[in-house]
Amino acid sequence: MTNLATLAGNLGRSRLALLEILAQVSDDAWAPSEWGVRGNVAHIAAWDDAVARAITAAVDGQAPPTPIRDDDAFNAAAVAEYNQLSPVQVMVRLHMARARIVGAVSRGGDLGEFQYAGGSWGTLSDLIDEVCEHEQEHAQEIARLS
Repeated sequence: MTNLATLAGNLGRSRLALLEILAQVSDDAWAPSEWGVRGNVAHIAAWDDAVARAITAAVDGQAPPTPIRDDDAFNAAAVAEYNQLSPVQVMVRLHMARARIVGAVSRGGDLGEFQYAGGSWGTLSDLIDEVCEHEQEHAQEIARLS
């Protein structure tokens, strides 16, 4: 059985590291852009939403959501949507998306392999590792940009 507290802790530590970097970002750096600060945060939040939907479907015994087959189109749509929001609204969505993942993870203790948002299959533990690694890659990019 997966240690849900460990997974939730990993998600929390990863998010805290991102938030520490975002706290150092100037207001000007939040200007709408494809792969600037806002674009990177939009990308993280959109993928967190997709991950939460995949975990929730698996935990609830439902069919997996339609896999994201075109990462570039998915990312472009997320950035376009988030570029219409204020930085505060972007941060609210970022927090809400992670809360949905943690909520779904908290119910996934006996979950075996399931289909991820991108269409591949694996365990909850492996998926959370991927989510945290993905977030840290973008956190490093945000640090570089600011």
